[in-house]
Amino acid sequence: MHAEKISELPDSDFYGVHQDSKLNYWFVANTGLYKFDGVGYYKYANDTSNKQLAFFNIKEDNLGRIWVNSLKGEFFCLKNNTLELIYSAEKESDGELSYEVFDNKLYYKVTATNEIFSIDIDTKKRSKVAVDDCQNWNQFVIFKEQLIFKNAKNNLVSFNVDTLQKNNNILGLGNNVLRIRTTKNHCFIISEDRKFKKKIELLYQNKLIKLELPLFLNKNKILKITEDLQGNLLFSTTKGLLFTKLKDNQFINKTVLFHNKSISDAIQDQFGNYIATSNNEGVFFFEPSFEKVLVKENSFLKSNKLSVIQKTINNHFLIGDIFGNVYFTELSNTVDHVVSKKVKSRIHETFFDDNTGSTFILSENDLTVITNKNRLITKPLAVKDIDVIDNNTFLICASTAAVVNKIGDNGFESIDNLRRKRSFSGVYIKKDSSYCIAFVDGVHVIKNGSIKPLFYKRENFYAQHIEKGDSCLWFLDKNGEVFYLTEEGIIKKIPSDKIKKLKKIGNKIYYLSRNAIGFINTKSNKLTVIYTIKNILLNAKIKDFDIIDNSIILATNKGGFISSLNKKEKINTILPKTYVKEFTVNNKKKEDYKNVVFKYDENNIAITIRNQDALGILKYNYQYKLSNNETWVDIPNIESSLRFYNLQDGDYNITIRTRNSSLVEIHSLPIKFTIKLPFWKTVWFLTFSFILLLGSVLVYMRFRIQTLNRKQTLQLEKVTLEKNLAFSKLQNLKNQMNPHFMFNAMNSIQSLILKGKKQEAYTYLTKFSQLIRENLNRSEKTFVYIDEEISLLDAYLELEKLRFKTNFNYQIVANNIEAIKVPTMIIQPFVENAIKHGLLHKDGLKVLTITFTQTNVITCVIEDNGIGRQASQHINENKIGKPKSFSTGAIAKRFNLLKESYNVDLGFEYIDLEDNNGSAIGTRVIIKIPYVLEDE
Repeated sequence: MHAEKISELPDSDFYGVHQDSKLNYWFVANTGLYKFDGVGYYKYANDTSNKQLAFFNIKEDNLGRIWVNSLKGEFFCLKNNTLELIYSAEKESDGELSYEVFDNKLYYKVTATNEIFSIDIDTKKRSKVAVDDCQNWNQFVIFKEQLIFKNAKNNLVSFNVDTLQKNNNILGLGNNVLRIRTTKNHCFIISEDRKFKKKIELLYQNKLIKLELPLFLNKNKILKITEDLQGNLLFSTTKGLLFTKLKDNQFINKTVLFHNKSISDAIQDQFGNYIATSNNEGVFFFEPSFEKVLVKENSFLKSNKLSVIQKTINNHFLIGDIFGNVYFTELSNTVDHVVSKKVKSRIHETFFDDNTGSTFILSENDLTVITNKNRLITKPLAVKDIDVIDNNTFLICASTAAVVNKIGDNGFESIDNLRRKRSFSGVYIKKDSSYCIAFVDGVHVIKNGSIKPLFYKRENFYAQHIEKGDSCLWFLDKNGEVFYLTEEGIIKKIPSDKIKKLKKIGNKIYYLSRNAIGFINTKSNKLTVIYTIKNILLNAKIKDFDIIDNSIILATNKGGFISSLNKKEKINTILPKTYVKEFTVNNKKKEDYKNVVFKYDENNIAITIRNQDALGILKYNYQYKLSNNETWVDIPNIESSLRFYNLQDGDYNITIRTRNSSLVEIHSLPIKFTIKLPFWKTVWFLTFSFILLLGSVLVYMRFRIQTLNRKQTLQLEKVTLEKNLAFSKLQNLKNQMNPHFMFNAMNSIQSLILKGKKQEAYTYLTKFSQLIRENLNRSEKTFVYIDEEISLLDAYLELEKLRFKTNFNYQIVANNIEAIKVPTMIIQPFVENAIKHGLLHKDGLKVLTITFTQTNVITCVIEDNGIGRQASQHINENKIGKPKSFSTGAIAKRFNLLKESYNVDLGFEYIDLEDNNGSAIGTRVIIKIPYVLEDE
């Protein structure tokens, strides 16, 4: 099998292959050194070299280090995943140099001078190897601690590589020694005489033993000799690979592989695989004892795309292809006698009746019967399966129905129509004369006209194929799962690896899977492998198989093959392990992943696995499970990473197991790690959160209580304020409507009446009544429009002017006042006070000016030209029963309440007016009151 079937090759010219002590695979090619992990190739280069180098002669030293050399005379050692240049003999080289690595020293031969030098790998110190007879060496090797070479006298000499002490025996050689080739246990001397005839000799116990050279080797150049695990020899040549064994100094069991291909190297790895490299065709995986080609393209076959194979009588069998060609022949290494037939369409199944000797051929559109008398009977029906009931009576499962037919003189005769339903497979059970048939709607048992379905886990049971064993029935479903029917009528499943086909051969039920062919052990109900599909068949699609005389014959899309089932010599191989190639957490590579504790947000895990076996991707089945309690899950492709997203916190024990083709576990890979709790789930955080929440609740409750208390206090203050404001307004009203004012007003009206001035008396009385009514109405309001307040003041001053006649003038000025509202009954008491105490006792013209100005408050300035506050106070003190003025305390209290409500500078201020001589000329009152806008 070409390695391209597994992974794309990085080159086509390969010069060697090696499996190291750590079971890694290494290849040297025209473009460099590569490591293969079963999925991909990884290149290793020298950091100091910008050139792409071809490497040769891959070796491993006793420390497990990989060595290669180049045509430029450079020697490289792989250290820390980098090719380190140990020594360059470029000036001494005219091409590839022979070299060996032994005991931390590099030995190489200079072709031009025929000298051998050693390089200390640690110190890089170069020394000439001082031995006798060291002239004109052609090649040297180190074999079993002996330095072996040909000297100038054509003698084969050897020295101890440590002491350089010469052995006593000197063996004479011919003039033309071509190569000295060594394997693990053999040292071969290959020479050629003047007639170009090769000779091969074996160096054994310091003696040369002449061997009979196989004819194939005499014609071709030997490039390398290697040895497999059983001691077989692999000769890599320019025209193919010779597989043989040396026994009693004779080459036996000679097999030539890869005809006309230039094979540069071939090995058997520790897992039993054979690997060959070629100079221009890449890499091959193979087995020397691979299946013999039974039939192939360009022989008697019209096509090598086979679909069925069926044993008939003795060693005879038939072969059918996808084009309807049928061939009857005998079992032999090659087919000698062939009888061919032709059916109309693709053949998908065959059946041979031992009782009648008839062969049934099932194709897509027809059922064809070839009797023992070579009579051909055809029935136009797409038959899926057939089973014998008795002589010439058969159960036929077709795409339209399941029927019972008999073959008579006139062909097929209908006996019974069991059920008109698409059917896939069926068997006749002789014990109770019943039928078990797989229909499109499930498996049913038909007996005496009664049709009963079979159930699996309380649901209808479906199958694609049924085989009749000696003790029970066997079923194969469309998913490749295998089931059987117990005597109690219960359907049970057995562990299997996606079975492709079930077939009864003799008294056993055989199966075909992706990797193996075997039979079902009816005692243990387990699969037993008898043949592992590998090598050239891994790339072929096996359609059918049969067993004849302890040989298995296979029908594939690449022809027919035959292989012996005899037990082969046991190979001392080891079981490969599956390992973690890369472990990433949140797309970041982690070198240490075993028993590691990750953070809570490091929960996206990707695991890339590989198998040590180069063919592990094809030979083994991989499964995983997250914990011991979970079921196994198939890993369909180990080329891709195994990914787990958003893992919850907790301990994880991922187990990855490897199973062989018999589904036997050969390796288990445990991966343990822990994802920490997120901090919000930890005990300390929950405790802190609880305390914080409790504290927050207490603080909030305290805040709410304080807020409620504050609201309650504000509400009480508001009620008190409103009460005080109401009281203040009543007090103002009382002041405005004091008896003195009313008495004076009534006297003025009476005086006008007595003087006969009825119209004036009527006007005065009307204004007086309006003033009283407006005061009473506004006592219910807190704020009124300022123009209403000015109108009320004007009405009051008009009444006062009637009382003072022509000696009293007043003026009200409002500067750019908007449509705003002011508190009621707060200006008029100050105006009344100015008239009563300032203007009343003044002789001459009495003048009162009221001015309103708007800023953030309303400023009202009341100015009179009266006698002043000091003279007014003196007059009031001398009066008996002095009149009571409006309460300055009540007004002050009302202003304090307004301050608390509006938080602005409010109040009133008295200013005494004087002339230049200091005499009183009046009083000015500045009043600051709040206001609100019209829509508030």
